[in-house]
Amino acid sequence: MDAGRVQARRAGLLSLILFACSRPASGVFQRAEIQPPAVPVVIHTRDTLTFPDAFRGKWVLVGWIYTHCPDVCPLTASRFMNLRDSLRARGISAQEVRLLLLSFDPERDSVSRLRAYAESFRADSMLLFGRLDPLPLQELARALNFSFKKLHRKTAGHEGHQGYAFAHDVKVFLVNPEGRVVGVHEGDLQEPLPVQSTLKEIVKLQGGSG
Repeated sequence: MDAGRVQARRAGLLSLILFACSRPASGVFQRAEIQPPAVPVVIHTRDTLTFPDAFRGKWVLVGWIYTHCPDVCPLTASRFMNLRDSLRARGISAQEVRLLLLSFDPERDSVSRLRAYAESFRADSMLLFGRLDPLPLQELARALNFSFKKLHRKTAGHEGHQGYAFAHDVKVFLVNPEGRVVGVHEGDLQEPLPVQSTLKEIVKLQGGSG
């Protein structure tokens, strides 16, 4: 594929992803220009990848979750799963787009627990779940202006840990094929990442009939 066709393909993918993740009330992602630090991420498959370097040449959507979250994180993961299915239905492959959900609870989210969580959302080569050690986690979250804070440590929780919850942002970051964050989407508890409501529009953007 020549350079012009590659550039056109990337532009089409950008339009598709931005529209797929937009909220009806607020339009597309807010544009951004952030160079994230290179950090090691252990994927649910137990492979270690360096983010964002290992994803060069692909568009990446990065979201944040923790597996003990009772509400917004499962919703976010479900919408990532739906978006993955939508992209595949449109002929988009994991060689072009990756969807990455990162845990911000390294104390409880072991690779084994994350793998079980990932399997419940049918993770595959396009939809990945990952964890970072505490220092790289803080470095990446700080660079992306992603905020999370423990709320309490009161009762005994799973796996012998003290129970606690998080107050956290609901943000999705769009990383371009050069490894830079170029957009940020802020969601809420009700609609962290709407997908189904925009499927018809995605088809139109791709020039299809549905």
